[in-house]
Amino acid sequence: MTQDNKGNAFRMFLIEDLAWREEEMGKDVIRLTLGKTDLPLQKSIREKMKKSLDDFEKSGLVFPIGLPELRDAISAHYKLEIGLDVGSDKVFIDSGTSSIFRNLLQIICEGQDEVLIPRPYYPLYKISAQLAKAQIKYYNIDTDKMDIDIDTLEQKITKNTKAIILNSPGNPLGNIISREILLKISELLAEWVCIKFG
Repeated sequence: MTQDNKGNAFRMFLIEDLAWREEEMGKDVIRLTLGKTDLPLQKSIREKMKKSLDDFEKSGLVFPIGLPELRDAISAHYKLEIGLDVGSDKVFIDSGTSSIFRNLLQIICEGQDEVLIPRPYYPLYKISAQLAKAQIKYYNIDTDKMDIDIDTLEQKITKNTKAIILNSPGNPLGNIISREILLKISELLAEWVCIKFG
């Protein structure tokens, strides 16, 4: 990997690679990089996966946006638990947030569109916005209150804002967005819609 490529790389993977190399040389390394659990996958899930591999009916199917019955179940859950009518055609399943973030920002952003990212942030957010060629702005997490600093968020919203990354529990701080702050964000976004669309 060239120095230029390293500058744009997802640094967490570079550090993970460095940790692996140190371990290969016999050094004792405590990894604080990828969020990999040290707990084994539940036995019932493993058994179900093994059976599915031997079942051509299941292993031969490809649903890029998720199994239809799972998407239907999630849609029904939203209707029953929250009273929200989200059709299964609006539900997408993926193996993790990394590809979803990257694809979503790639779809919705262009040109001068701005993406607002919390600071401190999980590196994936910035990388995904960069890949989408979006303009990146930052709002702060109040580390005393462990919640969003609503003033910095409000200051950053413009007519060019296309996406606001809200992460709860936050990564890396573990902060939880309070109900009060969520309501304030709703008000800000309602004002933003009026400004953008008149």
